[in-house]
Amino acid sequence: QYVNRLRHPEYLDCFSEAGLEILEEVRMPGQPDPDVESNLAACFGSFTREDLFTAGALIVARPDPTRTGDS
Repeated sequence: QYVNRLRHPEYLDCFSEAGLEILEEVRMPGQPDPDVESNLAACFGSFTREDLFTAGALIVARPDPTRTGDS
């Protein structure tokens, strides 16, 4: 899926908030253009380089058994 707003850890947070347990995650690293990396907006300052430039990911999840019945 094309991603231009959320970063990888934000997707993981969404899965967790939806009541899913992450079983496995594999990141596909991207290679940013040097101009992009040197001109990042301040709002991205809390992310690691790996978080910012993950180009894709495989995430395997299931309903979190510890949250059964959660709404």
